[in-house]
Amino acid sequence: MKTKGKNIVYLIVSTIFLLGAFSLFGYLFYNVRAESQSVSELSAQIEQLSNEESTSSTLKHSVAVTEGDSSKLNSYFVSSDNVVSFINSMEALGVNVGSDVSTTSIDPGKDSSTLTFNIVAKGSFSSVSRFVTLLENVPYQVRIQKLDLEKNMADIKTLQKGDKWYDWDATITLVLKSYIVK
Repeated sequence: MKTKGKNIVYLIVSTIFLLGAFSLFGYLFYNVRAESQSVSELSAQIEQLSNEESTSSTLKHSVAVTEGDSSKLNSYFVSSDNVVSFINSMEALGVNVGSDVSTTSIDPGKDSSTLTFNIVAKGSFSSVSRFVTLLENVPYQVRIQKLDLEKNMADIKTLQKGDKWYDWDATITLVLKSYIVK
């Protein structure tokens, strides 16, 4: 009987110990799971911020790399702010080849994406034809819509003293297609 009572005591103590162990295991499991969820959320936030930083760094690098290309690309367009310098550069082309060049009118296109210039070039046949060739090869998208080339038949004797006499006159209608309105 003594052993039977002793066994019952061991059974009760073992049961209490087992229930305590299960309770401790459940408590620890619950806390670990809660901490795991918290760590998982923080890990997801860190990964998202890391991806955003990586994307931002990649974009900054792309902007830095293409900045030179962007400015080069912009040099092939004439903005509404740079029309006067464009006209001056065209007239300077004429001076470089010995022609007297003037812009007589500027008309915006119907859709405001083009400008039409009426240009008069005067000089020798060689200088006028070189000027037209230079106009065709400017680094802008242009089209010579109309070109009238005439030999000057005015009598040189009728010119006043100090007047210039030119062999050839060219009237050019130039359409600038690479125009940007700002």
